[in-house]
Amino acid sequence: MRPRREGSAIIRSKDADAGRMTAGIGGGSVDHPAHPAHPAHPVDPAHPVASVAPRVVPPRTPARTLADRLLDGADFGVLSVDERGLVRRANAAARRLLPGLREAELLPGPVAAGLTGGPDDGPAELELGGRALRARRQELPDGWVAWHVEDVTEHRRRLDNLLAERARSRFLATASRRLGLSLHPGRTARAVVELASSELADLAVVVLPVRGGVSEWFACTGDRVARSGRTDVADMPAELRDALAGIATGPRPLLAEDLAGQPWAAGSTGAPAAAALISLPGNGVPAGALVLLRHEADSAAAPGVDQALTEEFAQRSGLALAAASLCAGQAGTAAVLKRSLQQPELPRLPGMAFGAADGGLELELAGGGHLPPLVVRRDGVEEVEIGGMLVGAVPGARFASRTVRLAPGEACVLCTDGVSEARGGVDGRETLGETRLAALLAGAHVMPAPAIAERVEQHTTRWLASGAHDDIAVLVVQAPLALPAPAVEDRP
Repeated sequence: MRPRREGSAIIRSKDADAGRMTAGIGGGSVDHPAHPAHPAHPVDPAHPVASVAPRVVPPRTPARTLADRLLDGADFGVLSVDERGLVRRANAAARRLLPGLREAELLPGPVAAGLTGGPDDGPAELELGGRALRARRQELPDGWVAWHVEDVTEHRRRLDNLLAERARSRFLATASRRLGLSLHPGRTARAVVELASSELADLAVVVLPVRGGVSEWFACTGDRVARSGRTDVADMPAELRDALAGIATGPRPLLAEDLAGQPWAAGSTGAPAAAALISLPGNGVPAGALVLLRHEADSAAAPGVDQALTEEFAQRSGLALAAASLCAGQAGTAAVLKRSLQQPELPRLPGMAFGAADGGLELELAGGGHLPPLVVRRDGVEEVEIGGMLVGAVPGARFASRTVRLAPGEACVLCTDGVSEARGGVDGRETLGETRLAALLAGAHVMPAPAIAERVEQHTTRWLASGAHDDIAVLVVQAPLALPAPAVEDRP
């Protein structure tokens, strides 16, 4: 008799359930062997069935979504934190920028300390692993927070370099303007040390070149007026003497012991922790030496931090000092010449009074075989015949003399025979001669003495051919012009 259909279906369903349990499909992580209540084949006691060990099924890894892939491809970090402070999601950039960051864990201590602030605060700034980071907060539903983290190290470095370069340019522009205001060596040296102490060092010293075994120095701290003094070259450190002599030109460090006992250090607070020395370039020779000192113990390398700025400042300071020294030398020469041209003081005798006025010049001329002098007067050129024996020709030679009176503005021209006997012209053999020389000087009474001498020299040079010639020497003696009397203001 055939079994009923319903019973067969029930039996087949139970067998399928037993098969899924045997295969591990059913939601459990551990599978056990199936023991049917009514096995199809009875178990032989002599051959027992071996037991099956449990099998552990690993948890399934969630599939990566398109959003996950997009976030991991971003070059900025993104992480989300739930209301309990646990990291729920962090992309690859966030894990790289924030050391120790892991999902399903609390934020690491340094990261949590940097990611602070409310929703109305600006971006958070933090330093981690030598990198500068900027994090922007975003509020999410259910008390969650998202942080967008950006690496701004390179941006900040470029900004710092730009600001530093602007500060350098501003300092050098200020230095150029101030150094160009003075042509006095002392005032220029004061400006150098005041500028250097405000930007480059705690104490700046300028030592000027040695004159007569002594050097003048100028020193200034950032909060004091510049001081000055003199020091003997024998008391200077050897490095400083080398810098003033041009032997050592580039910046070089100095030890505090090298500057012990120097006069510019008197009155300064504390011993210098570091010092640097640089020669100030001038017009072929050093215009001085610059010493920069730091007193802070934590800034021992400060004088050499910005070597390019120090060298550029030294270049500009040296040029300013060289220009001031040159101007001072020219002013001194002009003063000496001015004193030599002034009228000598008249003698003072008891009971007598002397007076003098510029009214011309009287010359006593002696001849020794020379060309006759030419006197440039208002109405022409006069040749002064003197005569006399040739100098050195005979022993006991006698020389004639003649007195010449020059009116104001008139000049006496004396020259060697290299002028009158200069050969040139069309064929290169014709001499210049005294007639041409006199014609050249006609009307020259309106010219100053240097211009008259230069006129004769230039004309002789143009007359000469390319051949050899005798020596050319020109001397002009001129009576000074009478200066007009100063106007007197009429007063009621």
